[in-house]
Amino acid sequence: MRKYWIRWLPLLAATVFSLAPLWLILAHRHDSRIEQGFVRVTNGMSEREVISIMGRPKTVDKCGELGGAPGGCTWEYLHPAKLTIAETFAVFFDAHGRVIDKYNYESP
Repeated sequence: MRKYWIRWLPLLAATVFSLAPLWLILAHRHDSRIEQGFVRVTNGMSEREVISIMGRPKTVDKCGELGGAPGGCTWEYLHPAKLTIAETFAVFFDAHGRVIDKYNYESP
């Protein structure tokens, strides 16, 4: 039984070490798209416009889940970064589905 495991160990290690760089590349592309889209989001944009720029949010929640929220906020889109775990991009919407503010949360 022990020799059987040793035979598969190099294959398992090769698989893990080849998937890690792929994950890093995909996470970098994800974070770049969110950051570039976040810069382009402006007050008054519709939900559909935000989704077309930044992609679908990871979370749609009530305002202020990560901290403060602007007045008139009804819900927020949260886009967490994958490479920097302590960073989330939030876009706040009013009752009419229009952007009223945005914020980049960064934890120390």
